[in-house]
Amino acid sequence: MTALAVALQPAPTTMDLRDASTLHQLALQAEGRSLGTQQLYLVYQRKFLEYLDSRRIPATLDALNLATVRASLEWFRGQAGPGARGGQVAARMFVDVLKIWASFLEVEGVLGESPLRKLKRVRVAQVLRRPFAETELTALWGACQASRTRARDEALFLLLLGTGMRIGEAMTLTLDKLDLDQRRVIVGLDGKGRRERLIPLGDPDKRGGGRTVLALRTYLRELRERPGPSHGGNRVFLSRDGYALTPDAGTDIIKRLGAAAGVDNCIPHRLRHSFATHYLSIHVGDELGLREIIGHVSREVLSQYVHLSRATVAERAGRASLAETIGTPTKARLRTGQGAQRQEDMDPVPAPVQVALPPPREERRPRRGGTPIGTAWGIVPKLPSAPSAAPNPDTVQALAELVRAEPAQLGKIRDPALLRAVMAHL
Repeated sequence: MTALAVALQPAPTTMDLRDASTLHQLALQAEGRSLGTQQLYLVYQRKFLEYLDSRRIPATLDALNLATVRASLEWFRGQAGPGARGGQVAARMFVDVLKIWASFLEVEGVLGESPLRKLKRVRVAQVLRRPFAETELTALWGACQASRTRARDEALFLLLLGTGMRIGEAMTLTLDKLDLDQRRVIVGLDGKGRRERLIPLGDPDKRGGGRTVLALRTYLRELRERPGPSHGGNRVFLSRDGYALTPDAGTDIIKRLGAAAGVDNCIPHRLRHSFATHYLSIHVGDELGLREIIGHVSREVLSQYVHLSRATVAERAGRASLAETIGTPTKARLRTGQGAQRQEDMDPVPAPVQVALPPPREERRPRRGGTPIGTAWGIVPKLPSAPSAAPNPDTVQALAELVRAEPAQLGKIRDPALLRAVMAHL
């Protein structure tokens, strides 16, 4: 070995993998990484050390090699339990953390070369993001209004649905970041990526700023009037005892609403999927604007949002197609001449069916304090004012569920065909 090669060799060290884990934690703190990120690395590094102890393998630097890591991965899969996507996500994170750890030790000069450079990432099955259907959103909103903590649950539900923010961002939201007069909220500093972003709230064309703003005002007014001390500091969402809610507690609230509404797989992230899909169906092609609102989105997830939004746009275009809405012709008039087809050679055109409709009822003004059926954002199904020959089955089902909860809404349906269809479902 030449003198230059000897000089380039790393200095001898007595450091083991436990010391290397401590060194990595100190580096993460110096870089300003979030506490969640530090804990994530530490959890998986300790899992690897736990495997070494179970196999009586000394925790030297040489133990961080391809063969040992691959064997520890099989052990980890048996220890981790089912988890997300059958434990595939946790297995990928386990390998990723060890690869990053080995690369860090290489950069620091502790290892001459990362022994895990050729280790491939664990494959994770791709699942389709499923936004909520309109009927499911209606049912969830109804569950909020029937909850013992109605103001808080309704404010949380509409905030997640109307902004697409993560449940962790909502649970760490503070009062100084919430500006209801200007209809905006600042989130992200304590969430994933630690990048603040400004999110608009509500609808400027609606009285009071829209449903989300009104729900938040109601909840905050209830907080101010609540007796007893508050232990949540300036956090927005608190428990009934006055303590700040954690992201897990917020997830439990949404799951509880889903159980009450009969909605399967009701998790907060599906509200984020619903917002993103709806945004791209309204603002086609504005992926950059979506990223500005909801924050970081991977290419895989963004491509699924685009695919789902295009399907929604195509469905709406089909319902709004002029060719599908024009009246049925009573008689076809054809030009005569060379190459023209004779009338008797064509398929007969059926005459339109004449339906005797009852005279229109006199329009009555709604009672003061009544709850009108809203149509904004598509949460509550829109009631058609003009007669329709074939009511939409989804609309009929949603209205039937609404009438079961509020029988007085039955008198607001003006379309006789739609009224008969709804009554048939009751």
